[in-house]
Amino acid sequence: AAAVDAAAAEDGSESGSDIDYEEEAFELGPHTLRVLTAGTLPLEVLLRLQEAQEEISGRRVWCGSLSLAALLLAEPALVERRVVVELGAGSGVVGMLALAQGARAAVLTDRDDATTLRLLRGNLALN
Repeated sequence: AAAVDAAAAEDGSESGSDIDYEEEAFELGPHTLRVLTAGTLPLEVLLRLQEAQEEISGRRVWCGSLSLAALLLAEPALVERRVVVELGAGSGVVGMLALAQGARAAVLTDRDDATTLRLLRGNLALN
């Protein structure tokens, strides 16, 4: 997986400069979704992020997202021909899978955090 410093690559900002982003592929039924996520972070980086009050939860793929993805794979009628809104989309895995499972449209949102939103847009572009 390619490691990318998404924030620095985009605008040279300091935000997220200690975080390497890795491209991961998630095999979800017949769909493969590629997303950039924060890799494993050393304790000193986590402590620095906490001190700076920098939120990184939206830059990871959580078990809850994969559990919801499994439900959408098992029951595609939940999203087929519907407009889906994903609040706190983070990496966007669930919203992208909803589209792949036949949603008419998807609106993916997250907090007003430039790095998380930049990663979300990048993940949409990867797929």
